[in-house]
Amino acid sequence: YKLIKRASTLYDNVVVCLVTNAETAKTKDLREDMIRKCFPGVHVIHASNGNILSIIIKSPVNINVIYAGTDRVAGYQQQIKNNIGMSVKELPRSDSSISASKVIENINDQDFFEKNTPREIHDLYNTIKEVYA
Repeated sequence: YKLIKRASTLYDNVVVCLVTNAETAKTKDLREDMIRKCFPGVHVIHASNGNILSIIIKSPVNINVIYAGTDRVAGYQQQIKNNIGMSVKELPRSDSSISASKVIENINDQDFFEKNTPREIHDLYNTIKEVYA
């Protein structure tokens, strides 16, 4: 959420790629719904792995900057090292940041969910709970 929000304040066109594998296949549509509710103006594309170069090809707009969490920056930089004019920007997670994993761990606590997720997805609570409980 913070990555997309930050990018949306800096750039006219934002592309979000949802990487879906066998483990996350059942949540693909739900994850896209959550993104579209929070960020109706972003482009959403899908991939089966995190290969940045194959993701860039799927983008409907030119990509110049890739935002990533700390754990992904070095890998993404390596993948795009030959792409002049493209960069990876880090959005570090602070100690106060809430992770999706933490929300899922507490999915049966609706108050926790509502305090730690964007209000735009609160109406999806029961659906999300069914999927992750």
